[in-house]
Amino acid sequence: SSSSSGDSGAPSSTLPGAGAPAAALPADPARCWSSSSGRERSRPRPMATQQQQQEEQGKEDEVAALRAIYSGDFHLLCQSESEGITFQIYDVCNNVPLKVTFQLSPGYPFCLPDITISSDQLSRKQCSDLKGDLLRYAETFLSHPMVYELMAWLQQNVQNSLNQPAEEGDKQQHQTSAEDGIWTALLHLDHMRAKGKYVKSIEKWTSDLRLAGRLMFMGKLILILLQGERKDIKVVPFRFQ
Repeated sequence: SSSSSGDSGAPSSTLPGAGAPAAALPADPARCWSSSSGRERSRPRPMATQQQQQEEQGKEDEVAALRAIYSGDFHLLCQSESEGITFQIYDVCNNVPLKVTFQLSPGYPFCLPDITISSDQLSRKQCSDLKGDLLRYAETFLSHPMVYELMAWLQQNVQNSLNQPAEEGDKQQHQTSAEDGIWTALLHLDHMRAKGKYVKSIEKWTSDLRLAGRLMFMGKLILILLQGERKDIKVVPFRFQ
């Protein structure tokens, strides 16, 4: 650079011992300069915490289970680190065809999923009322995987929710759905050492408790889908302890 006095004969300023002008630092704070090579290199990004990794793995496991259960009626729409996971499930609930879209944000399951319900047989207001009832029910599952439970709730309660007056539904619908009717549960097993013996034990437990069920193996993921009365469903987790 020229001297402040305007003397055009002044030499350019250089670093001691260097033959070229000093290089400007990069503007991007995520990058840094390597003095040895003279090349710009990326600064390491912060690593995700173990808890964040476990939460993300839990979401992926839940989505894998839903894909296996609903098969061709499950459609993955979008998946990204910033927006989370978005998918749609098509199901016929009490003769009412529903398309239910879930967006699992990065904070899920510690925050509720964003839900959209649409149907050719329901008005916009009916879809909105049904979504409101579903979200109130979803609050009881915060910090736990909940999508399958919400779809099961729709199967059992869509007609009741649509038939009840709004005031009565707001006060009574959640209590009724939580206490009565057939319950559905999806259990995740961490491991299964003696597979043959374990499967026989599960078959005996479900038979004794009069539960319908299905055992699913998807790579390292082991899931048990159960359906029956609430009092019997609640007994099952204690048998695995």
